Amino acid sequence: MVKLVVSDLDGTLIDSSEQLTDTAREMARWLKDRNVLFTFATGRVQGMTERYAQDMQVSIPYVATNGAALIAPDGVLFRRKVPLKPLETMLRKADSMGMSIIYSEDGYEKEMEKICVMDSDKTGDKIDYVEDFIRRLGDQYSYTRYGDKAVEIVHPGCTKAAGVAELAKRLNIPMSDVLAIGDDENDLQMLRLAGHTATVQNALAKVKPLVAYVSPYCHSAGVFDAVKH
Repeated sequence: MVKLVVSDLDGTLIDSSEQLTDTAREMARWLKDRNVLFTFATGRVQGMTERYAQDMQVSIPYVATNGAALIAPDGVLFRRKVPLKPLETMLRKADSMGMSIIYSEDGYEKEMEKICVMDSDKTGDKIDYVEDFIRRLGDQYSYTRYGDKAVEIVHPGCTKAAGVAELAKRLNIPMSDVLAIGDDENDLQMLRLAGHTATVQNALAKVKPLVAYVSPYCHSAGVFDAVKH
């Protein structure tokens, strides 16, 4: 049986408008009426997620920053950061190649929850360089590559899967009773770990074969449909 539903946000529960729909809110009420817990697992940081949690009245912690943070309604349960210094050479070269970089303005000594390097040209070679650099650093970092468009770098061992597993443990819910719903690269490990899995119609092609149910609907309509299924 399903005791906990965990949904990705971008591309899954919300579309490019980044707005919650009435369907999403109805789903939250539908689950609450059945005593099934609901939360998010997202690549977004806390500041970009908490308004959705408040809007849907999420009463348990959510997984943020691809597993680098676990945020409860009354505070932060953990927040794991990575140093920028070992990445300095790569970041400077990425900058010289015209890539977009999100990192602290205070310099390379600062620690961050997540560093994102993006290539708007999506040529592949630039992202290959970033990925190869991180790989050579061994277990100092974890990362997710999004095709040829971006790489997100976080604390070693931090993934949505690890974050959801930690949350389920804190709630005393076995992973076999978790329904995970996602659509993109950073959801793959979470979908492999959960006992129940689903995705929306607009998901990446590589995601669909990994889940038990593919909704014929997109975004929030697809999530609600998968939950009912």
